[in-house]
Amino acid sequence: MCNTKMRKETMSNRKLISIPIVDIIIGKRFRKKYEGIEELSTSIKETGLIQPVTINSKKELMAGGRRYMAHVMGQLSHIDCIMLEDSSSEVDLREVELVENLYRQDMTWHERAELTDYIDQLKKANDPNWSGRKTAELLGKGKSAVAKDLKLAEALKNVPELKNCKTEADANKVLVNISKKIDAQQAVDKHKENPAILAAVTHYTIGDAFLGMEEMYDANPNSMVSLIEIDPPYAIDLQNIKKADLTKDGSITNYNEVKTNDYEDFITRTCTDVFNCAGEDCWVIFWHAFQWQQLIRDSLEDVGFIVDPVPGIWLKGEDGKEGSGQTNQPKTYLARCYEPFLIARKGKPEVQKQGRSNVFSFKPTPAAQKYHPTQRPLALMNEIIKTFVHPNSIIMVPFLGSGITLRAAYQNHCTGFGWELNENNKPLFLASLLEDGFGADILEENTDEVST
Repeated sequence: MCNTKMRKETMSNRKLISIPIVDIIIGKRFRKKYEGIEELSTSIKETGLIQPVTINSKKELMAGGRRYMAHVMGQLSHIDCIMLEDSSSEVDLREVELVENLYRQDMTWHERAELTDYIDQLKKANDPNWSGRKTAELLGKGKSAVAKDLKLAEALKNVPELKNCKTEADANKVLVNISKKIDAQQAVDKHKENPAILAAVTHYTIGDAFLGMEEMYDANPNSMVSLIEIDPPYAIDLQNIKKADLTKDGSITNYNEVKTNDYEDFITRTCTDVFNCAGEDCWVIFWHAFQWQQLIRDSLEDVGFIVDPVPGIWLKGEDGKEGSGQTNQPKTYLARCYEPFLIARKGKPEVQKQGRSNVFSFKPTPAAQKYHPTQRPLALMNEIIKTFVHPNSIIMVPFLGSGITLRAAYQNHCTGFGWELNENNKPLFLASLLEDGFGADILEENTDEVST
């Protein structure tokens, strides 16, 4: 279906001609990539050109770039054309190109958006009162559809990488994520004197955790840390396993994974540095993938931790009931409804909620509320902290990620600190504190101890 208004205007001023291919003038084209040119060229040689290209009186190509390229590839001397004698303006060129290509399946979403925007801008240049509504009427499209295209075109100017998104839906999800990051940074800038922000900025350090822990131990071997929560990369190629989430989230490409061949050295170094930074009596919560459980347990015990042989379980549901699990291979594996964590200790720390089950039942954080791909529910981390340490404790998180553990620490009147490589995560974490309603009640009395 094409624009009826345009069809009526052009029926009376068109004629069918055949001209030398070298006479065609190729100007700016919004179709950047043409598929199947070789096959089309062969077809034209065998059966002829079924649909002529469209040109104006200056012989400028208005529509039919793919058919033109097929003639060039086939070294054909002439090409059949429909000439629109009164359509020589830039607007006319783009209108015809858009109308012809708009409903083609092989026109990409960004080509359509850019062409719609270009026509809209050309019209506005000649008519100060031109609007998106008029563009929609001109193209025979809905107002909301044109508005979305114009918004996408504007976004493409600022974020050209959006063209890498396979679909319009993927691009929109990336834009939502970018918008969240911008909003978060603006919120943090606006409330930069908020006590919550002032305290948390020093607790959430952008940098390498290993260097940070080694510097911490060198500066003060007598640590006061009571709980260390370790949520390292799992060495499971998260970016490929969650490939469908790449554009949904927009941030998973920033997730720092560890190669399988390097994982044993990574775990050994992690356990060594964590033991050095742990207080005299300290708990360790160590999240892990199943295939690495024995390696991690052995490494923790090798450096001096005592490890509970029965891991803790995060059951992804409520009241002991399993929630909806996930698996990327449903034909082979059952859906995974829980995640394990090892519980280790240094010295003689005591469980605060004595007799509590090792199963923690909490629903996962909804995808729309996540600002980090591996973000766990705040309620879960609140319960873990309450189970193992008392208020006013110091909690260390070597791999901060979303910073959800720091948020839980603050809610339990504890001080938390740690390191994160990806600087983009920090504004999102700080903005989340404002959503949590923190202000002067974030404890800063332990800041000096943390800094040592």
